[in-house]
Amino acid sequence: MSTANIKLSLGTKPNLLMITDNEEQQIITEDILKNIWDNLTEDEISDIEYFNAEVCNEYVIGCVTVSQGQGGIVFIWDTQSENFIHYSNGDYAVKAVIHNNMVFVLRQIAYWGVKTHLKLDCCPLGTTSLDSEVTEIDLDDNTAFNLSSNPDSYMIKIDEDIPIIGIRDEKQTLIND
Repeated sequence: MSTANIKLSLGTKPNLLMITDNEEQQIITEDILKNIWDNLTEDEISDIEYFNAEVCNEYVIGCVTVSQGQGGIVFIWDTQSENFIHYSNGDYAVKAVIHNNMVFVLRQIAYWGVKTHLKLDCCPLGTTSLDSEVTEIDLDDNTAFNLSSNPDSYMIKIDEDIPIIGIRDEKQTLIND
């Protein structure tokens, strides 16, 4: 599979994500995801509330949440080897990127009694545990409370090894950084 023309489309049960390059197709199914997300039950898989996937070179980076974000997984699928090379805790995860062998995860935290805000953390690429340790990255209040109504519009941009959180407008232009 070449990395230049990878296309993604959300599937329907039991096929969650279709990865296509020319005529070749890879499918991430419920069963494949359940193999790495061991606390995902049959009832929860039908209750996936958020699913974001993006292409980064030969990888597909996905964030999936259930239960209003309280349960989630971040995964990285290698289209060359056709398997997961990374999975980690994705509670409240809305966006993830790879930089310098680290996976940066942006989380939109929202639950009763807590003002909705953003958090950013990272863990080493290649992590294969939902209980792995993460390194939190401090966000200033302007960034932490600058929220989007559409989680897909968040962007993590890395500038000289410093992650910057932004929000894209409808034209996919970064409107703050």
